[in-house]
Amino acid sequence: MSTIAYGEAEIKVVDFSGLDAAQKRSALEAANAARCTCGCGMTLAQCVATDSTCPIREDNVAQIRQTRRSGVTHEVVTLTLRSQFL
Repeated sequence: MSTIAYGEAEIKVVDFSGLDAAQKRSALEAANAARCTCGCGMTLAQCVATDSTCPIREDNVAQIRQTRRSGVTHEVVTLTLRSQFL
């Protein structure tokens, strides 16, 4: 079962080009696991994909972009997002 409820098609504001399949999956899994901290109760990916009025949306988008650029392992990406968004 996939842990990616909100994928590249739903998170169009993040450019995933230049990533191989494993890197893209890692960034998407981490964004779907982390929680937005605005109080909406959604995952980071869900909030970015569905709530254009989120007061911290641009910060969330920037964090996903930065994480996906880093090219680190899934575990590190997940820990990074969770530490910042839990």
